[in-house]
Amino acid sequence: MYVNNPYRYRQPEIVSGAYGDVNGDGMTDYVYLTAVKSADPSSPYLEQITLNIQDGVTKKVYTISLDESGNSGYHPTVFLGDFTKDGIMDILISIESGGSGAFTFNYIYSFVNNEARKLFDFNQYNIGLNCVVHRRDFRN
Repeated sequence: MYVNNPYRYRQPEIVSGAYGDVNGDGMTDYVYLTAVKSADPSSPYLEQITLNIQDGVTKKVYTISLDESGNSGYHPTVFLGDFTKDGIMDILISIESGGSGAFTFNYIYSFVNNEARKLFDFNQYNIGLNCVVHRRDFRN
């Protein structure tokens, strides 16, 4: 029986998807995320989250790997919106980290002319933040 065998191969599954023209050819494309479910069937934790785009004309599927430090978590979603104001939908990916701080892993991709270009990466954003925290102990 393979129910709790951690060495059994787990097939990626579609976990979120959206339809819209993301390459600018005027045809609707299918944008979806695939992931591998946890070895524990009761856990909603997902690993190896990957962006996939199926061209609406050719049906060719383009696969874009996400950063290893931000390709696992809970409730991954894909949202299409025109963030660049060029008239072509861009791709927003959000993944909940699962920590108590409500952190998320976020990416924005452009896919104009079937070429993936990362517009926003949570890692690069976080590196750019320089914060200084001063803590005071108000206990008596």
